[in-house]
Amino acid sequence: MFDAKIDAAISELKSRTDSWPPQLDNAFLQQCSTEYVKATTITPPRPCACCGRAFLSNQLTSSFPFSFQDIIPEAHPLQLLRADKHLVSSFRAPPSLPSRLFDGLMIFHDHIKLDQLNHTVSLHLCHECDSALNSQRVPRFSLRNNLYRGRLPPDLNDLTWIEEKG
Repeated sequence: MFDAKIDAAISELKSRTDSWPPQLDNAFLQQCSTEYVKATTITPPRPCACCGRAFLSNQLTSSFPFSFQDIIPEAHPLQLLRADKHLVSSFRAPPSLPSRLFDGLMIFHDHIKLDQLNHTVSLHLCHECDSALNSQRVPRFSLRNNLYRGRLPPDLNDLTWIEEKG
């Protein structure tokens, strides 16, 4: 009787070890590989359209969506970023943008989010700029907060702030 129990235990152990490791189907392996690559891929930082500081994509919010034909209302928080009359010409959206909606706003126009499918434009903003604008305050690091230095010729783009001032 004791030998029968040992033989049964050995046979059960053998059947378990024969099926180990379990065979995984290709769909499961593909899903795991995709999730791994997604979790370990470092995306380049993207700038906030208001302050220009670089952030990871998950640290930016897509704020203030407008359709291509919209006009920014006078009481809208983005009006806080409106450039003074003598600077308006420096803040034009690039020709590739189908809307002139953000012209005259002291933002980084190259970083406007464009959704051609839904015909909308919006701004990628960091939490600090988004909070300030929604509280009707000019963001601390925005160009509108007296941080605009003007445009430099391409040959001088690598100057530091100190070299520009000197």
